[in-house]
Amino acid sequence: MTIPKMLEEIREEGIKAIVEDSYYLSGAYDWAIILTVEDNRDLIRFMELWRKHYGEYFSRVIQSEVMFISTRNSKLNPNLSEIGDLLK
Repeated sequence: MTIPKMLEEIREEGIKAIVEDSYYLSGAYDWAIILTVEDNRDLIRFMELWRKHYGEYFSRVIQSEVMFISTRNSKLNPNLSEIGDLLK
């Protein structure tokens, strides 16, 4: 299955997940996909579809959540001082 067809299936299934970025990497990991989801349930459903269609191509998946954005598109977060609140 191609990525566009899988994205179409995601929409048909009502999964509220937007693929923001996707990167082919060099190093410890082969691929990184940046998703925006409305609910953790949407992430779980996205990953179920991903495993269904592409599970044979990878041995391990690691999920991380972005907790704070310090820089995006070369612009500093104007609330950079708030990072300390997350570290308490």
